Amino acid sequence: MQFQSKAEFVPYIFTKENPVIEWGGNLYTPPVEKRRLHYHNCLEIGYCYEGSGVFMSEKEMVPFYKGDISIIFPGQRHIACSNHEDLSKWHFIMIDHRRMGLMHTLKGFGIKEADFWNQSQFPPVFHQEEQMELALLVRLITEEFLGKKEGYEAIIMSLTDALFSMIYRMERFEIVGNLKIEEELLEALSFISNHLQDKIQIGKLAELSNMSESTFRRKFHEAFQKAPLEFIQENRIKLARRLLDKEDFSIMEISQKAGFENMSSFLRQFKKYEGCSPSKRKNQKESEIQIDTGKSNC
Repeated sequence: MQFQSKAEFVPYIFTKENPVIEWGGNLYTPPVEKRRLHYHNCLEIGYCYEGSGVFMSEKEMVPFYKGDISIIFPGQRHIACSNHEDLSKWHFIMIDHRRMGLMHTLKGFGIKEADFWNQSQFPPVFHQEEQMELALLVRLITEEFLGKKEGYEAIIMSLTDALFSMIYRMERFEIVGNLKIEEELLEALSFISNHLQDKIQIGKLAELSNMSESTFRRKFHEAFQKAPLEFIQENRIKLARRLLDKEDFSIMEISQKAGFENMSSFLRQFKKYEGCSPSKRKNQKESEIQIDTGKSNC
């Protein structure tokens, strides 16, 4: 894979006796401020124990909350940033995918290893309620590593093998061209992630990127296949959806926390991207919870 020089390569050294190591210590808190994208020579998985923030990787900027997981492939550029009002705590584990003998999984699917790692549409974060099986596997891998009971390496290898298989079976998995976020847009992306609640001027984003506004709009569209404002609105809706699903806020409070100037704009944009009103989604989630806990609206 080819990377721009500004992306930092952070390699890890493994041994036969230690094919799995932790990064950042137990319950690491990603800093709030923007840092350089980096990439590794190994598989990185993480489990968010508390807090919230944003993960940026390749072509996506994904908000995360407690219970979410990250799966970062070797060579995949990424960075995690905590929310300044709700610092997150993660446990990250680095896995030597070669020494752990995981490549036979790819052979079983008839896919070349290089093609698997080089795909660029794999998201950096999965939300627990959307991918419960993946979240469970990552949590089990983390707990096995922390416990370090007899035979934990073999158990981690089996669990990670299952993780690979589930990833490949996912409908959204697709091997595509190796498109990257332009490094010069990272400052603007960081600003967006930390100011979704505020009014964001495109001119300010262009200034942060040291470009004219027209050049910024063109480069942004080339990188994301959408205009900056559409990208901002989509990420505000992502935030609103997460707040609806995980927090006990009113629709008005969620509208404000997601950065919408008024309720009508929020309702219009939410229905555009989600296909239903915020109240309908909230009611659906509450019904699902009642069914899971044996309760009923009847």
